Order: sequence, then structure tokens, then C-alpha cells
Amino acid sequence: MLKHRDDGGCPARGFYTYDAFIQAAKSFPSFGNTGDTTARKREIAAFFGQTSHETTGQ
Repeated sequence: MLKHRDDGGCPARGFYTYDAFIQAAKSFPSFGNTGDTTARKREIAAFFGQTSHETTGQ
């Protein structure tokens, strides 16, 4: 998950941890819990897609 999150060129290095994700998700109880199963999966996939894009070190 987020293979580039610890890349030296990433300004958010060390920020995107599993524990930080779980803590943040608890702060937004609607995240991934609204709509049908397909909509919830899409919301979570979109989040990880964007986060992965932002942690490539580019």
C-alpha cells in the first residue's frame, strides 16, 4: 500500500502510515460508509489512488 510513501523525494515522507489512516478514518465516519458497496469501494479506491499519486516523490 502506497509504495512510494517513504521515498526520500516525497515531502510527506512518514506521514502516510496505516495507523494515521485508521485514526483519520475514525474522524470521518462517513468515509467509505456512504452508498452501496460499490460506491464505498470506489471512494476508498479513489482516496488511495490520489494518495499514491501524491507520494511518488515527483
